[in-house]
Amino acid sequence: MNHQSASSRLVLSSLTLLASIGIAGAAYTESWDDGADSWRYWAGSLNEPEVSTVATGGQSGGYATVDLDQVLDWGSVPAPVHYVYWPLYLYPEDLEAGTTFNFTGASAQIFVNGNGVELRSGELYFYVSRYDPETADYRLMRMNSPLTVGDGAWAENTFSISGNEADWTLIQEEGPDPFTVGETLAGATEFGFVITGVLESEENPTGILNFDEFSTTAAVIPEPLTGWLLLLAFGWLRRRTR
Repeated sequence: MNHQSASSRLVLSSLTLLASIGIAGAAYTESWDDGADSWRYWAGSLNEPEVSTVATGGQSGGYATVDLDQVLDWGSVPAPVHYVYWPLYLYPEDLEAGTTFNFTGASAQIFVNGNGVELRSGELYFYVSRYDPETADYRLMRMNSPLTVGDGAWAENTFSISGNEADWTLIQEEGPDPFTVGETLAGATEFGFVITGVLESEENPTGILNFDEFSTTAAVIPEPLTGWLLLLAFGWLRRRTR
């Protein structure tokens, strides 16, 4: 996994925010200019490959690209979700062991560009999940408002990550005491983009789906990781100024 390039961008986000928010946290920004940075897609079973990236052609350089023919359905769940496909997602723990993200009160932005994309009856959504390995409590949910996929051009999507139960659709929950929407947002162990709504009678989604410039406008990275990033920032800047 390319932890260093992910850390570099997180450092830059930390430096721009630490002056105003102290050590409360930092926003998250991903441009995919330097590779996949541990972002993945679901290809079936436990095989979770990192997404491919292209060095030029994005909003400011590189971008992530996913061939939907390689994205297998995770399985069927009740309507209105039906079949589930994960073209792009991230485990915060891949950035730093034990890390979760707090999306409470956050807004986000993502640019999406499709080449020959056919989602059938499905649409693309932002999703968040939280899992506690000690209790097996789990909640997986997606926002109700679908994202716009540009047809051969980049479509900008800006959205508020609501804490209102009515703004989310449950995909799956497990455990003796599954998390609420608020609890899931406050301690996300996985997040990204999901295609749902494809019917059993339909073929899988196809085409090339491209993503660029994902960012949040609130401090979603928790204090321990922020402190680690600050130390990393000093070392990184020191090397850059030598």
